Order: sequence, then C-alpha cells, then structure tokens
Amino acid sequence: MLIRKNVPAILFLLFLNFNPVEFFPQKADLNSRIDLPYGLCRELKTENRTIAQYASDNVSKLFILRDFGSVEAIDIRIGEKLWSSDIGTGETSQIQFSDNNLLILSPSRLNENEIVVNKLSSETGIVISKEIRIKQKTVELFLPDNLSGKNNFAQFPADKTLDLSNFAKLISDFNSQGFSIKLIRERKVFISDEKGTFRLYDSDRRKIRWSVKAGGKITSVSVIGENILLTSLDNFVYCFSIKNGATIWKKRLPGRIIEPPLIDGDSLLFTVLGDKTAYLLNTKNGGQIGLINSDSDAVFTKPLIRIKDQFVMQTSDGISMFSRECTQ
Repeated sequence: MLIRKNVPAILFLLFLNFNPVEFFPQKADLNSRIDLPYGLCRELKTENRTIAQYASDNVSKLFILRDFGSVEAIDIRIGEKLWSSDIGTGETSQIQFSDNNLLILSPSRLNENEIVVNKLSSETGIVISKEIRIKQKTVELFLPDNLSGKNNFAQFPADKTLDLSNFAKLISDFNSQGFSIKLIRERKVFISDEKGTFRLYDSDRRKIRWSVKAGGKITSVSVIGENILLTSLDNFVYCFSIKNGATIWKKRLPGRIIEPPLIDGDSLLFTVLGDKTAYLLNTKNGGQIGLINSDSDAVFTKPLIRIKDQFVMQTSDGISMFSRECTQ
C-alpha cells in the first residue's frame, strides 16, 4: 500500500533524472575534440604538383586548375582522380564552381581587354560552352624607380579608385627596398617593406592610420572580420586590429611561414617550410587547437580547403586528406 501511494513521486524523480543522451546514444563529434589528433584518410600522389587554383562542391569533390589549362576532379572520399580535361587556354586565372558546373576564366590571346570563360561539366569535365567577356577595368598605381628600386605596382578595381595624391610622399618615408601594397577595405591601403614594417594608409584622410614592425618580411595578409592577420619570415603570426593597429595576439611557429593560412571559421591552419606538421590555431586568441602530422616522407606545402570533416592538404608528393575520423 505504501508503494502505491508513492508511485507518482517515484515516477517524478525518475523523470527528473532521465538523460535522453545516455538512453539514446549519439555519435560523438570528433572534430570538436581538440585533444584528438588528425589522421591520414587518403592520399593521391601526382607527378604534376603545381596547383594554380582550386574549387570544391563542398560535398566530396575537389577541382584543381593547373598551369596552362589542365583541370582535374578528385573524389576526396576515395582519394582517386575522377577525370582530367585540358582546355588548352595557356595562361589561366581562376576556377569557380557554380550550378554544378565549373567556370574557367582565362585572359584572351587576341584582346587584352577580354577574358575567355569555359563552362565545364563537374561530372565529366566536358566543355559545355565558351563565351567572351569584357575584362573589368583597373587602375594601376606605379611606384617610382627611385623609391622602390623596381616597377612594383598594385591593381585596384575601377569602382574603388583611390585618391593617392600624397602617395609618393608616403612611400618616401620608407628607407628600404621592395614594397608590397594591398587594398584591404574601404579605401584603406596596407603597405609593407622588406624589413617587416607595415602600415595602414587611409586615403580619405590622406595619412597613416597606424604603423607596426615585425621581425622579418611579411609573407601573407588576410582580413578576418575587424582584424588583420599577417605572417612573417620571423616565424610569427600576428593579429592586429584594423581600427588602431593594437595587437590582438601573436604566435610563433617552429619554422618559416611562406603560404597564407586556410581560414575555417574559428580556426586557422598553417604550414611551415619543409615541415611534416601543420598547425591549427584559434582565430580569436592564437591558441593551438590541433596538429596534423604527415604519415609519410612528404612535407606539407600548402593547406588547400576543408570539405566537411576533412582538411585537404597539398604535399611534396601530391594531395592528402586528413580527419579526426581517420585517427587509428
């Protein structure tokens, strides 16, 4: 009788302690576990290791555009080449995945103001159509020889023409050779020199917004939200505020950083020169959140793309795919 009277209370307590996750087991998200290493899933060794551009369907296929118009499709699930096509355009500039097709953009051999657009089937690599488009006009800014030592120049889209009337005076402030110029946003120009000095020039206000110095030449520049990310030959990654140049964070890696990182949400994937290890850093604070180790004699040359749970890496032997799902 006592048990019957307390049945509602017992059922209520059981309900409060019920855990649906334990009762119905769910598959763990291994990619959220920063303590787990990445394992090699598949690798595809290729003789031609030059990759000019690449694109993906963000499902399973990687499309590689090599020099002189050679295109390849790779299924990363099985690590095999699906097809290859040579459209014979000579110099190529860009590859895009659009509406289940590939668009290959190449400069015209007949008219410098035109570009040739070849549309290929992403399933077969067969050319579907070919059209001519007018190239977007650009504004070129040349640096005088007596300032830079060579004819360096930067190209900007015509709709973002900059007022750089004091540009020569700005450049004359530098005492070293070999300038690098990059338009980052809203009429602001990033300028660096061989010694690692980098400055943000605001063309509207016609003045330097901020100036910072790294320990070596800048090798890449990336904009992430309101911050600017730089890599340098001093082996450091720097993250600065675009607004005022304040240091958000910096991280030293165990080698020279030649290639720009792969930006994937809140993570950054870096390779260093001649290393078999790639480094995953947190975008917000630069903390290390993972490592990818090559299981062969091949060294990493460049991070390419992330397709679902797999990082696709270019190596000295070809292309390799890594995931935490493939950890042995």
